[in-house]
Amino acid sequence: MSKQDNLANFTALRDALAELDTLTAAPDGGKSKEHRVKFLLSKIAALRSGYGVDELNRAGLLASIPDDDPSISGHSDGTRRQIAADFARRDNAPLTFEQRAFADAWRTFFRNKGVLEARDLGASNPANPISLSAGSGVLGAFLPTEFFYNLTRVLKVHSPLFDDEFCQVIRTSHGRPIQVGYVADTDSVASKINEGSSATEADPNTGGVMVFVDTYRTPMFKASREALEDVDLSFGVAAMASDFLGDRFARGAGKDLLLGATANGQNSATPGLIPRLRTAGAVTVVAAGSNNVTGDAADTASNSIGAEDLSRLFFSVNALYRKSPKCAWLMHPNTLQRLNALHTKQGMKLNLVEWREDGRPYIFGRCVYEDPNMDVSHAGAFTVVFGDFSYWVTRVALDGSRVQTYTEAPGLVENGKFGLRLFGRAGGDLHFGSSLTSPATSPYTLVELPLVMLQQG
Repeated sequence: MSKQDNLANFTALRDALAELDTLTAAPDGGKSKEHRVKFLLSKIAALRSGYGVDELNRAGLLASIPDDDPSISGHSDGTRRQIAADFARRDNAPLTFEQRAFADAWRTFFRNKGVLEARDLGASNPANPISLSAGSGVLGAFLPTEFFYNLTRVLKVHSPLFDDEFCQVIRTSHGRPIQVGYVADTDSVASKINEGSSATEADPNTGGVMVFVDTYRTPMFKASREALEDVDLSFGVAAMASDFLGDRFARGAGKDLLLGATANGQNSATPGLIPRLRTAGAVTVVAAGSNNVTGDAADTASNSIGAEDLSRLFFSVNALYRKSPKCAWLMHPNTLQRLNALHTKQGMKLNLVEWREDGRPYIFGRCVYEDPNMDVSHAGAFTVVFGDFSYWVTRVALDGSRVQTYTEAPGLVENGKFGLRLFGRAGGDLHFGSSLTSPATSPYTLVELPLVMLQQG
């Protein structure tokens, strides 16, 4: 018996004993509820003898069905046979308890036709059921907690801009604009008090930025109704839908978070990390290429990145920002692999990229995150971003995120299928100032921003 089964049996035994104590403590000693007392005594004896709570519940369910119950399979005991078959499939299915619960949630939702069970992302209790009008073509919408956890995982896989470890991710229960503040103070330091010295004022650079969200809708995912009748197949459909829908949402919203987007010829609510850095006046290091290391004439400034380029990019960020736990590199997976494969003129590996025990790549002691939406090497491309990504905020609105099902769309009802579509709301922006500052250790003026970019020559 598994640990989870032992816990379930222990809980059932504890509850039965507590109820028995309550009944027998009554003034009549439980005589008014004699049948209930006998049932509890039998249940306690069965649990102590090794019977599982699932077996007892199954026996109780089968015994509670009247003999004249309408048949669902053409036999007088059709309901009992159907229930027994469901239990048999569950017992013999090679699924874990969590997988069966996940599959059952989807099966229950599709079987309850005409009912909308809305659940916000991360919520623990479903909203009140709301009947849908007939002929709407929509079966319902829901988002179970298990799906939300899987969706979060898929979003992080496809874009680090959804990862709490990489940047700042805010989850709100609404889609209204919110203001996110920032504080930037890298120049002001404490000074020693000398005789006759006067007090000076140096306020930090503070402010805020309004963060909006855009609404996204994935293409429809279709599956057959028969696939939901069996627990094994039902879990497969549910898991596949989770991956497909989450993947589509992540690729659409993740691309806009990095590169920005336009909707109907107008700018969307998400400006994009790269466009936002360019308009904010971020420092841009122009790549010189890796020719001086590899000795290959084909490695030009427009198609390669050298160790010296990354070094200049690294030291373009203020040392205070480099100390941040979220100071990291962002680049395309192909760019990372090309840096990892760099060799010297003598044929020795440069070892610019360090792979640590946690399985992550590091350059100059800072973690490298991969985003397939980043540009690859070509003339003028922005291929690498480095700095403190805690100044980028990604926002996910929970109220409009849901899975919606369709039954009457073309190609569905006549083929015995249903459709699934994910609706989600996400957005993001940089939240720091872009004022010019003059660091005390530098004779020249630069834009003191926590993020810098590398541009191919």
